[in-house]
Amino acid sequence: MKIINEDNITKFYFAAMVGVIALLSASLAYFFASRQHREFQDESWKMASEFSKIQRMKLIEETEQAVDAAAWHMRRTERILKKNIREETYKACTIARTLYNRNKGRMTDDEIRIQIREALRDVRFNQGRGYFFINDMERKKWVLLPTAPHLEGTDFRDHRDNTGDYIMRDFIRIVKTRNEGFSAYRWYRPGNAEVKKRKISFVKYFEPLNWIIGTGEYLEDVTRDIQQTLLARLSQIRFGQNGYISVLRHDGTVLLLPSRPGLTRMNARKADIEHARDIAQTLIEISRRGGGFYRYKWFRPNQDIPVDKLAYADSFEEWEWTIIASVYLDPVKTILSQKRIELEESVRENIVVTIWIFIAATLGAILISFFLSREIHRIFNTYKTDIRKRNRGLQRVNDELKHRIEELCQSERARILLLSAIEQASESVIITDPAGRIEYVNSAFEQITGYSRAEAEGKTTGGQHDERLFQTIRDALNRRGTWQGQVTNRRKDGGLYHAYAAVSPVTDHAGEIINYISIQRDITHEVALEAELRQAHKMEAIGTLAGGIAHDFNNILFPIMGYTEMTLEDVPPDSLAHRNLKEVFTGVQRAKELVQQILAFSRMEETRKQPIRLQTIIREALKLLRASLPSTIEIVRQISPECRPVMGDSIQIHQVIINLCTNAFQAMKDTGGRLYISLSEKQACAGDGISPAPGSASYLELVIRDTGHGIEKAILERIFDPYFTTKGPGEGTGMGLAVVHGIISDHAGDISVTSAAGKGTVFTVRLPVSEEETASEASCGPVPPANGAEHILVVDDEKSVTLMLKQMLEHLGYRVSACNQPDMALRQFQAAPGGFDLVISDMTMPKMTGDRLIREMRSHREDVPVILCTGFSETFTPESARSVGAQALLMKPIDRNELAAAIRAALDGSG
Repeated sequence: MKIINEDNITKFYFAAMVGVIALLSASLAYFFASRQHREFQDESWKMASEFSKIQRMKLIEETEQAVDAAAWHMRRTERILKKNIREETYKACTIARTLYNRNKGRMTDDEIRIQIREALRDVRFNQGRGYFFINDMERKKWVLLPTAPHLEGTDFRDHRDNTGDYIMRDFIRIVKTRNEGFSAYRWYRPGNAEVKKRKISFVKYFEPLNWIIGTGEYLEDVTRDIQQTLLARLSQIRFGQNGYISVLRHDGTVLLLPSRPGLTRMNARKADIEHARDIAQTLIEISRRGGGFYRYKWFRPNQDIPVDKLAYADSFEEWEWTIIASVYLDPVKTILSQKRIELEESVRENIVVTIWIFIAATLGAILISFFLSREIHRIFNTYKTDIRKRNRGLQRVNDELKHRIEELCQSERARILLLSAIEQASESVIITDPAGRIEYVNSAFEQITGYSRAEAEGKTTGGQHDERLFQTIRDALNRRGTWQGQVTNRRKDGGLYHAYAAVSPVTDHAGEIINYISIQRDITHEVALEAELRQAHKMEAIGTLAGGIAHDFNNILFPIMGYTEMTLEDVPPDSLAHRNLKEVFTGVQRAKELVQQILAFSRMEETRKQPIRLQTIIREALKLLRASLPSTIEIVRQISPECRPVMGDSIQIHQVIINLCTNAFQAMKDTGGRLYISLSEKQACAGDGISPAPGSASYLELVIRDTGHGIEKAILERIFDPYFTTKGPGEGTGMGLAVVHGIISDHAGDISVTSAAGKGTVFTVRLPVSEEETASEASCGPVPPANGAEHILVVDDEKSVTLMLKQMLEHLGYRVSACNQPDMALRQFQAAPGGFDLVISDMTMPKMTGDRLIREMRSHREDVPVILCTGFSETFTPESARSVGAQALLMKPIDRNELAAAIRAALDGSG
């Protein structure tokens, strides 16, 4: 019998108050929930009835406004064109008049003509399409025609358009009668001498030189620009909650589709999306009949499930456009979905915290990189100082050589001696006339470049540089008399080499320059060593950065993975929450694998081959590439799903696909084209160049083909050579295909290439099929985790980790004591060494590491089982863990089955 006292009354009162409050809270919650539910039902009915009426009126209004905008823009086309070309012609005349007035009296008229012509030659406008032309009325000849410079200096009077009208004679008539004016005619587009297009030009008389200066623009270019401007504005229009404007051509081409931007410029009548062809055809027919409504199912942006939609379509016949205003008919569902999204906001807050931690770790890594970069900078400065010393030595040699040339030119014997010295020098020597034409090269030049003396003489010096470098050299020679610097030249076989050059003038007794001499030392090997040194330091910094991030990031992923696994069991399998949590769990696993891949790459570990499926790697690589490829390049895939696995390293195979596809993109970046990728399984036969796996006579054939400019036969033989590249300085290292060849050879495979100039390139990779199954195929489905009832002590300095482990292990039936401080955990263990059946401890903790904690505990009880966990450690291995008495070393994040199995193994004595 309980005794009633003050303490019991207090407890009873407290319990009663809690009960009353709980009851009132539940009652109020039920009241408000019921009322909101009734209001929600009433508002839903009203919303549905009003929505249809309002949306139909809005759709008609938006469509008519878009059609009116198109008509307004079309009417402005020719006016805008004329305004632009008149303004540009006035600018050209202003430039010409300024140059004429500035140089009149200082230069001859012919010199002024040349200066004005060259000043206007490279001027471009209207997105690079517009240019200026000049006609000489006195001489009746072309002065400037940038698109056809070969016609400059020829008679322009007989040029006609396709109607037979004399174009230039009309220009003369205009300037004689009105001094300036417009002329409309049909003329060839640049680069297309077969089709003439309608063009409007504006010409103006330039009296000082009796010139006609003008420019023109094709009407279809301006129309296209205006259409693009209108489409850009229409793409920004939104009305209602989800309404937008779409535009189709009457032939089915998609011009604007905000919900599916990827379909832009595609023909909807040929699209492979379900019902897309029928929807497009119906909307076009409705618009051309005078406009009307159409209801159908279509996709929301970034969603793959079609929903009800209402559209109003009308036609703008002048441009052959079908303009459509449309809205989705499920705004109420969207509102309800928004409320559900708000419930998920708390989950995203945890993600935000994780992101901030990641940012903090990244900032720490940046600080480390800053100190490392200072050390690298010191090494580079030492290297540059050495180079400068060598360059000064080279300059001294150059000065001495020039002095000897001046002295030895006095006699034939001296010339023979000088020629012998130059011929036997290891540096290449080039002597040119004042105009830059080569008069002499020595044997070293022939050995370095591959060009014979006969091939080089008479040619002008060049290289992989633009006119600015040569202007810099000329300025240096005029100021100081010498120039020194690094240059990049191309050998006869197409390969590039780097040289350090010193250029000096050779003068006669009167001080006039009669030649230039250039001494060049091949420093290709030094440049390659410098690049390798730079890359080595980068990899060292990446390794340090990756290790620091891995430890913190794995500690972050661990509780996310644990809570997700436990929550998955608590929600219905067919619910939206279950699907969302599955995606979260999949993302955590991918993050775990990504951290492992980064660590493996940064440490340059030896590859570990296992059975992998190329289909998955190809999909991942193409997903990565698609975001960086322009829309002018189309990817065509033919991937056979029946292809069996190969034995290989997924990271290296991914690198092979990325490198080959990037080369294909480089070949098509200017002209666009198609990138074909196919994968198939074939039977091996003699001559294939590969070694089938034991028990298999098959191989996988991966073909990557492009429609680019192709590769010349002379270059094709060297593309797999290290450091061989046809790209300019700073555009490539020449190691991409060499690395690909090395990876394929390491996988017992074969790679070949076929190509021809102008016909594209085909790379064929063959890899032997593996008879082993991939890890995902060999698994037999989910295995329920092992349970138990023992008492476990969990030690980790991360509170989120200990809370998650405690909940997970209690869910498995264990009794758990959790502690965030190792010294406190040690005191608990010392107080009752026999009270714990197992200890799970983190390896890296403040005040005391995990291995030290084990030693302290084993001094009180030698047979206590221990499992160590760590986010990352370069020095502590499973062997190290066993040496200090631990049954297992687990790498975070650890999934529940792995942890449960390790616990049972340690407790049952099989660890």
